[in-house]
Amino acid sequence: MKKDEVVRMCCVCRQRKAKSELIKIVKNKDGKFSIAEGYAEGRGAYICKDKNCIEIAIKKRALNRSFKCEVNKEIYLKLEKNCFGANAPRNDVKPSGVKLGSSKN
Repeated sequence: MKKDEVVRMCCVCRQRKAKSELIKIVKNKDGKFSIAEGYAEGRGAYICKDKNCIEIAIKKRALNRSFKCEVNKEIYLKLEKNCFGANAPRNDVKPSGVKLGSSKN
């Protein structure tokens, strides 16, 4: 980290890191949440780009604590996709009940 680099704290692990190493989630004046890239007006919270921090943020709903309100499920899903890409586990899809390896022919 450079001496003149801007530092922010992750709302999950509480470590101070360079702003470029963090993901910024913003709540604007209208109360809408977004994942910001670059500058964005509003109340912000930062999360490490680390897989473990994102998983903990999703599991413990860390953004709810940071913003002191209920954060949309969509933001957590976007974080999940940001972390895992196309292979993101989907919490809203329930298993069909079919057991793997048990086929009747």
